[in-house]
Amino acid sequence: MPEYFDTLHQYLALSEKLVEPAFQEGDKVEYTDAYTGEARYGTIERMYGSNAVIDTITKEEAGPNPKKFTPPQWERR
Repeated sequence: MPEYFDTLHQYLALSEKLVEPAFQEGDKVEYTDAYTGEARYGTIERMYGSNAVIDTITKEEAGPNPKKFTPPQWERR
């Protein structure tokens, strides 16, 4: 059984090198406000998996090409 965990650890270490995250701290993004539905702009301050802490900025501060940030959609059952 320990060999399995060693192999899994090696696989995860390799995959982290090959896959770049779509969003990183410092990225300027455009997102939809969850309450108002309006387009907003921000800078990603911290990533937690696919969730982000975003500091709100103006459209001008976001620049001409902010990344589109879409939070994960949860399936309702």
